Amino acid sequence: MKLELIRDTFTSDSTSGRLYVNGIEECYILEPPFRDVKPRCIPVGQYQVQIDTTPPHLAERFPNYGLMPHILNVPEMEGIYIHPGNFPRDTLGCLLPGRPRGKHYVAHSRTVFEWLMLLLEEATDGITLVVSGTPPRPVEKVQP
Repeated sequence: MKLELIRDTFTSDSTSGRLYVNGIEECYILEPPFRDVKPRCIPVGQYQVQIDTTPPHLAERFPNYGLMPHILNVPEMEGIYIHPGNFPRDTLGCLLPGRPRGKHYVAHSRTVFEWLMLLLEEATDGITLVVSGTPPRPVEKVQP
């Protein structure tokens, strides 16, 4: 199964883009800003994803989710997952799915996450995530 995250919106507060599953747009993804310091979005590249037991640091926040997609071998980052969340404050680098999206949020994240998990659990040949998109120029502070 191929996941493709194409980032298209960059601000000093967040990064967002569209997530495709086997070529079909399924949702939006919200991440931290595109920057060199943590929390930040994951680097552009290709990653393997495996469905793992929800780690303890996320299990407290999401006790009803026994499994979550774990993005493996992200350079200089550990414990990167796809999990529910609506705002940049809800992530330290993980991907937050939702639909629709606004300037610095995604909506209905838990529902979209559950739908995405149904799709990912059908993968029989592994899951690959391809991430693309970098800011066209330095990101400027967005005024509220």
